[in-house]
Amino acid sequence: MRLLKRPTRARKLRMEQGYARIEGEQVLQHETRGDMLRLLNAQPGLSLGEVGARVGLARGPTQWHLDKLERNGYLTRVRHGGETLFFPRALPPAQTRSLAALRHPSRRALLELASRAQGLRPSQAARELGLQPPTIRHHARELLDLGLLAQHGDERAVRYVPTQTGLAMLASLQAPAA
Repeated sequence: MRLLKRPTRARKLRMEQGYARIEGEQVLQHETRGDMLRLLNAQPGLSLGEVGARVGLARGPTQWHLDKLERNGYLTRVRHGGETLFFPRALPPAQTRSLAALRHPSRRALLELASRAQGLRPSQAARELGLQPPTIRHHARELLDLGLLAQHGDERAVRYVPTQTGLAMLASLQAPAA
């Protein structure tokens, strides 16, 4: 036989006042959730800890508010590289995936380096970024798959060149946050 815990007085009060059932546009009437959504519109792709630090909340309440925003269709979360990142639902999925990938400093540095060079060789990228060639190929493959980087030449003379999408993505990351 399973014993049920009696609700605490505070929980009864919250249930009576309807806090647990706030849905839809009412979700944004909470000041903290409104702040979180504005923050993620200005800086998409922040982690749980980054959102909490910027709005001044501990991990638990931050998670609760982000979950509430996600359940009501305002946010989406993406797991990338062992990290959960939060994005406004209004962003197209391709842009969300690209922003998540560019959170990795080596990937972003590779795309930035390719944008400055006229055709970046993998060996040159490895030297300038201080990474091993297999690591460069790994990050380049992800950027190629996302359409942020293009590969020219045959396998003996490969050069990486940023696509227009890649250049636009870099520009959006370097623009000051609103």
